[in-house]
Amino acid sequence: MPTDATTQHLGIPKPHPDNKLPYDMARIILGFDTIDGLINALNNALAGLAASDHQHVIGDIDGLQSELTSLANSIAAVSNTFESLSDTEVGDASQGMVLQYLNDKWTSVAAKASFFAIDPIDGINSPSVQGALGELQAAIDALLENVPPEFDTLKELADELISAGGRIEEATPPGSVSYFAMRSAPTGWLKADGSVLTRAAYPELDAAMYCGDIRNDWAEWGYRCTNPANATNTRDIAGDYIVLPDLRGEFLRAWDDGRGVDAGRSFYTSQTDLFGSHTHTVDPPSATTSSDAHTHTIYSRMRNYYQSGASSPASINDSQFEAFFNDYMTTSSDSHSHTLNIGAFQSNSSGGSETRPRNVALLACIKY
Repeated sequence: MPTDATTQHLGIPKPHPDNKLPYDMARIILGFDTIDGLINALNNALAGLAASDHQHVIGDIDGLQSELTSLANSIAAVSNTFESLSDTEVGDASQGMVLQYLNDKWTSVAAKASFFAIDPIDGINSPSVQGALGELQAAIDALLENVPPEFDTLKELADELISAGGRIEEATPPGSVSYFAMRSAPTGWLKADGSVLTRAAYPELDAAMYCGDIRNDWAEWGYRCTNPANATNTRDIAGDYIVLPDLRGEFLRAWDDGRGVDAGRSFYTSQTDLFGSHTHTVDPPSATTSSDAHTHTIYSRMRNYYQSGASSPASINDSQFEAFFNDYMTTSSDSHSHTLNIGAFQSNSSGGSETRPRNVALLACIKY
């Protein structure tokens, strides 16, 4: 018996493995006709919807014009003066005054210079803005009176100040190293502590300090990398970061630069501590003592000795023992001396964990 299989959601006829081909062909035709009808109905529904970028005339939207008119009338009815507001007290307001919130109301008060500056300005004493501007103008006029003739305008004076600032900057270019009697780096400087910087944030320092492509693989500082958390293992000439020198706790030594005092030394390197090759000569003391004529006796606790040809030792008494050893007593000598020589020896160690001169701790910084 044929199986009338249908789709799960819309119940559209579909073929079934148990059906014969002629039966399923009829069902396929019926299914396509059903799908065609559904698509046509969907197109008709979509055609009735407005496009996403369509427009409407205000009059076509029910109630919109009346709401806009009501809002415009409400705005027109509002007074355009501060006096009409319920939380203001500005009846005595005049030009140059400002609003200050006092006693739960916005009150007009005379403008004071303190409203516009966190710290007092030296030479400006007026409590009002107008008065402060007048004092500032007077100070500028007095300054211009003392300006040399070649600076006949304030702009020329400003240009000269800017030029002087540029000359100061040139005197301390990016990459300069200096020491400061302070715990923090001053403005325009960074601690020379081996930090990894973003090149984009310090382009001038990057250009001045970069070790160069051929040294980027081995330089101890001034090299570029891709990972600030693992700088030495991510060296890359196209990296976005650059490494500062670490001068903390170090003495500086000028680069040899071909002189030959520190021959073979490369820039961008450091050195460990080292003693120059040397020796210490110790002259061992010697001693000579003098004595009168005397003999030396060899003493032993041996009590047995082997007689010639005997298979076992023979026993002797004390008198025989002493007589036996008379042959081992040195003969008397005239007055003579004995010399004692002492061989080379090593002294005990002394000192600390390093060799250093007197020094003072300051903060090493690099200009950016």
